Amino acid sequence: MYEVTGSHYPVRETILSVGPAAIGVITDSVACLPQHLVQKYAIRVVPLSIILSGRVYHDGVDITPTQVYEALKGGAQFPTTSSPSPAELAQVYQEVGQRASAILIITLSSKLGMVYNSAQKAVELAREVLGERRVVVLDSNTAAGAQGFVVLAAARAVAAGAKSLDEVVAKAQEVMPKAQVLASFDTLRYLAKGGRIGKAASWAGSILNMKPIIHVVNGAVEPLERPRSRARSLQRLLEIMYERVGMKPVHANLHHAAVPQEAKALKREIQAKFSCVEAYVTDLTPVMGVHTGPGTIAIAFYCEE
Repeated sequence: MYEVTGSHYPVRETILSVGPAAIGVITDSVACLPQHLVQKYAIRVVPLSIILSGRVYHDGVDITPTQVYEALKGGAQFPTTSSPSPAELAQVYQEVGQRASAILIITLSSKLGMVYNSAQKAVELAREVLGERRVVVLDSNTAAGAQGFVVLAAARAVAAGAKSLDEVVAKAQEVMPKAQVLASFDTLRYLAKGGRIGKAASWAGSILNMKPIIHVVNGAVEPLERPRSRARSLQRLLEIMYERVGMKPVHANLHHAAVPQEAKALKREIQAKFSCVEAYVTDLTPVMGVHTGPGTIAIAFYCEE
């Protein structure tokens, strides 16, 4: 096992019999990828887990965001979340390896969850079955749709006929420093309970009448602004996005937690004001809903040069 050079993002590669033709691309459910793109590019999405009232659910498989928000509001035991185990990921590697000559797995930021660590350990568990297939574990250094755009860059490279795993990894790494995510919260209470709040912790108990905006910086959640109203908070999302990308061609994925109409309206504004290459509206996955709570709106985006 050795570190791949040429990137300041954590990349861990292991040499694991070259088999079938395609390079397999795997990610976790936090990437919030639109389902039609998952199917189009044959991306394997591994769900994180939610533990609710003593039962384990799989993100986006056997629990819906609505069920999560009802649990959060209902005063039941607060749900917890967990990453897939190394054994679960090793099984995924084995399944993907049946059709792939090599594997790239792109994970949630290692500062926000344990998927990256589990993915590394899983390589050793799967070694006997995968033989000498190359497996790269790439920390996206971000989350949500920003992570999703890194995954799409890799999957699209495979679809375009990339000849090597190195080429696919390079395409993903090109997008990583560009991909961003902004989010407007109704409250930081849920983020604080889940322990993912980072430097925004100082805001959690003092902004009862504010709608905080956070972003992901260097793989961690950071506070950005504290607008005093919902309308102003959503307006600032667009303004900040414009400050960062201007009129360059932009890819956008809008996530929402039980506020689809607001997300759709924001998408229309983005399509009217920006030079959009693509724009989607997706639910925040149930696992993310545990940490954001209802009412959250997020924009993941990156611009082309």
